[in-house]
Amino acid sequence: MELLNSSFSEPKEFSRLIGLKGWNYKKAKRMEVVVVGCGGLGSPIARLISRFGIGKLTLIDNDIVEIENLNRDGFEIKDVGKNKAEVLKSKIENFFDSHPISIKAIPENVLNISVDEIVETADLVITATDTTNSRIYVNDVCIQHNTKMIDVGFTTDGLRGHVRLIIPGKTACLRCTYFELPSPEKTNLKDKLNLEKKTGYAISPAPTLTFLASLAAMMAFNVLFEISRLPSYISANLAEMKFSVVELKKNPKCEVC
Repeated sequence: MELLNSSFSEPKEFSRLIGLKGWNYKKAKRMEVVVVGCGGLGSPIARLISRFGIGKLTLIDNDIVEIENLNRDGFEIKDVGKNKAEVLKSKIENFFDSHPISIKAIPENVLNISVDEIVETADLVITATDTTNSRIYVNDVCIQHNTKMIDVGFTTDGLRGHVRLIIPGKTACLRCTYFELPSPEKTNLKDKLNLEKKTGYAISPAPTLTFLASLAAMMAFNVLFEISRLPSYISANLAEMKFSVVELKKNPKCEVC
């Protein structure tokens, strides 16, 4: 392993992180992160998080890369027809020369597998899936094992999204205050869309997904290395560049947390 100098054990790949209070390579390489959903959000999130110097990354997704996914950051024509988690694993494995990162790709629907052992040992779980059931399922397991979680998602108009932090015992969990933003037809953004030409798929411009992925990754960096106190919910209206930060309150009647 090529080192910066004899007084540091950091590979050169992470030299630009040295000096940031809270981060050090010894701490980072002991960390384990789980990303559920490896599509337009999960793929850039996982690639950004791997650059923190973490030692273990688990990727879960049963979907395959389709030609329609190529407008999103991270996929190439050669990836079409392959499993998203396995494609992402192969890409991240080629990032570093002197940093050994253990990556496990699980090409399964998270609802069809037990994730207790994976979540129990993780420092952080990130959900970037497109179904409510999978988010709630992972939420429940994280609460059970006292594992921190970040949930990130975008709306079907491709113009809005959120990043949410769940710290068991401290913040509201997904079941406490789960809500979905209204459909494009019921918002003040409907003038930004040609609703007659909708294809049935979620509209997903790459900048929206990349912005939300970066926001989620930076929240993850803060959580893992305790940089600063974070809000529990951030929403973004990227059509009008409006952002809001909210502290969601726990529901005292929540049966999970």
